[in-house]
Amino acid sequence: MKRRHLCVLLTCAGLGAVSGCFNLKPTVPQPGYFVLSASAHDEKGDDQRAKQGSHAIGLSPTKLPSYLARKSLAIRKSANEIEYLANALWAENLEQGFTRVLAIDLGSHLAGTTVRRNWHSDDTEFIVEVSVDRFEVDGGGKGELSGKYRIYAVGKNRTLAGEPFSVSQSGRAPGKEAAGAVATLSAMVEELSATLAKAIEAIPRKKLTTES
Repeated sequence: MKRRHLCVLLTCAGLGAVSGCFNLKPTVPQPGYFVLSASAHDEKGDDQRAKQGSHAIGLSPTKLPSYLARKSLAIRKSANEIEYLANALWAENLEQGFTRVLAIDLGSHLAGTTVRRNWHSDDTEFIVEVSVDRFEVDGGGKGELSGKYRIYAVGKNRTLAGEPFSVSQSGRAPGKEAAGAVATLSAMVEELSATLAKAIEAIPRKKLTTES
């Protein structure tokens, strides 16, 4: 009799374990949150940087294409197809992050110049505008950044410098780890800042005074 009761108990325990296995829910991986990073570390605000620079330029908010408005990291699969990574999300608005990093990187290339995101016409020499057409990596890790920029004097709408730009970088394939793709994107912003710095330095200061 005791043996029969023991068998019943063991059978029930076994069925409960099997039932528990069937009720297990698959583990859903938590998404990673990313930000673009500047090549030069900078924690100063515009006011603090203004005290260090003898010249000030304004950087308007970067214009990104609408396909980059999502929180997910965009991966280009083909000329006409974009994939969004569900496990890689932007921790800040990408347009704001792009402009933030571009301002820091650009300032690191221009000695004695303050780059202001929050600028006023009475304390800024000229304005830099950047409009982006493409900004992503593909499945193999190659990054593409293209668009156009314009530099104009404050108070005037005459362009002092401006042309299309195209930057490419090779990096790690996104795969399951998006950190490499974000590093490639950040590196392309830094390369763009170097291009802008050369264009700014090529503008004669006399021309700035005349146009403003």
